[in-house]
Amino acid sequence: MKELYLLREVFLLAILFAAAVSDIRSRTVPNVLAAASLPIGLAFSILAPQKTDPYFTTCLLAVLLFLLLFWSRGKLGGGDVKLAILVAFLQPAKDGLWLIAVSGLISLTIGILVLVTRKSTEIPLAPGMFLAAVLRIIIKGGTI
Repeated sequence: MKELYLLREVFLLAILFAAAVSDIRSRTVPNVLAAASLPIGLAFSILAPQKTDPYFTTCLLAVLLFLLLFWSRGKLGGGDVKLAILVAFLQPAKDGLWLIAVSGLISLTIGILVLVTRKSTEIPLAPGMFLAAVLRIIIKGGTI
């Protein structure tokens, strides 16, 4: 069973890396990448279930609804929201909430740098999600 959890983490990192590269190059996360990953993420959540705390699950759902609100108003791309949902499927609620929050802080930092150096208003969010996932692994001491 431990191998399944490791495979889940490797899958998440691979998807977030591919999304980050695409987001940096073209400012888009391909819908195919995010949408095709969701059924696999759902399968992982069924085959390798996580212990969840109702408080963190509720907070994670609130964050996802907040992201959907931003998407509906054109402030976020659909691929970014799909990646956040994928993170929610693949992580325990507490880790998913942490990843989404930290990726927001990292993306804010990246956004400030982009605004200062390029004068662009388009801010890539997928690199922040990837860096947050790597940071979580480093903080946990390499354990997944």
